[in-house]
Amino acid sequence: MDLTTFNEFANVTKCSGEEQRCETVKELLENMGTILGEMGNQVGMISDALYRGGNNGEKEPANEPCAMPPMVVVMRGQRDAAENLLKEIVKIRDALW
Repeated sequence: MDLTTFNEFANVTKCSGEEQRCETVKELLENMGTILGEMGNQVGMISDALYRGGNNGEKEPANEPCAMPPMVVVMRGQRDAAENLLKEIVKIRDALW
C-alpha cells in the first residue's frame, strides 16, 4: 500500500454503504483542546459564583494560532487540563454539600 492510498484509507470510511470523511488526529486534538478550554471557562464561572465571590466572565481565547507541538505533548496537556477540571468540579461539589 503506497502513502497516497494509506492517506485516502485513513481519511475515508464506509458507513452504511456511504463514504464519510474521518477526522484527522490533528483535528481531533484541536477539537478536544477547544472543548477543554470551554469547559474550563464554564467551570471557572461556576466556581467564581459559588465561592470566589465574583463573576469574571469568560476568559478571552488566544488570538494567535501557534505551531502544533508533538502529539504526545498536546495529549499530556489535555490530560492535565482534564485533571485540573476534575479537581475543580470536586471542589464545587464539596461547596454545594
